[in-house]
Amino acid sequence: MGVKVGIEPRPAEYQARESTSPSHHGAHTHTRSGSWLRGATVVLASPQESVAGIRGHITGKFARLKKALDEDEKEALQRVAVKERELLSRIDEDIARHKREIGELQVAAARLRTLQHERDSLAFLQGHLEETRRREIPKESAPPPPTSLDSTTIRSLERAMRRLLPLVYGRSPTLDTNSSHDRLQISSDLRTVTQSGVPQGRPHHPHRFACWPQALCSESFSSGQHYWEVDVGSTRQCQVGVAYGTIPRRGRGAECHLGLSDVSWCLQKDDDIFSVLHGGVVTALSVPQPPRRVGVHLDWDAGLLSFYSADSMAPLHSFHQTFTQPLHPGLWVGDSVRIMDLSGASSER
Repeated sequence: MGVKVGIEPRPAEYQARESTSPSHHGAHTHTRSGSWLRGATVVLASPQESVAGIRGHITGKFARLKKALDEDEKEALQRVAVKERELLSRIDEDIARHKREIGELQVAAARLRTLQHERDSLAFLQGHLEETRRREIPKESAPPPPTSLDSTTIRSLERAMRRLLPLVYGRSPTLDTNSSHDRLQISSDLRTVTQSGVPQGRPHHPHRFACWPQALCSESFSSGQHYWEVDVGSTRQCQVGVAYGTIPRRGRGAECHLGLSDVSWCLQKDDDIFSVLHGGVVTALSVPQPPRRVGVHLDWDAGLLSFYSADSMAPLHSFHQTFTQPLHPGLWVGDSVRIMDLSGASSER
């Protein structure tokens, strides 16, 4: 059974619209400081909130981050301490073994000194050969001391680092209603999108996908590291990924579809079958436990886009690419998916 790269929408629901002008998505570039300032502006505009509330929110977030870092530091130091004790134990054993060998050599040398005074040269030679054979008996050599942490410890440290992604780089992008297909229903908080059989009556916009049930987020990333999560547990089919703002919006061609051209990358869920798409190339993934949430980590400067099972932070796939334009989080929706709010990451996990 082949892996689908998308579901053809019903003609009655998704009719391509004619357009003579190319589309370009001009959403703003996200920065961490800009996000906090916008949040502060909203809070100050509400009479129920205060500066104290903002301070408490920031303090709480950094307290959770510090707690997670302290726990991971403690775990890492404990593992290093265990390795240190193992290494010291092996060194002590080697020292004791070498002391025994030195003692045996000293005894053998004393015997030979005694034999050399024997007038019977045959007795001396026999004694010398006996000592030589005793020294030639192979002894079990001690294993070399470890020069680095073992693979289990390294994997544990990598898992600990992945756990910090939501706390350190967590983002909560919101959907751009000007980009969403007209039959996609978007929640008031701009994070849940559901495929609907009813047109939403949105006005024509050059950024709107005319055919495919897709939407991009308003936020774009052109530097730094960013992490967000999408709840895919209640949908049979969807795609989670990123795209340049220059992705075409009109028509049914592959150039408009997430993952089918060189301007977008995505992870696809088709029931319990997972794959990744870029440039029209589909790569099937082995996912023993289908994730309820998909985590997306973008390191724009390093050219790294990684997908994780956010339930366990197990890695699913990574793209290595030199990015040349700002990237927008994007979704292809078969049923309903939700972008998670990671502003209180530790409390939601």
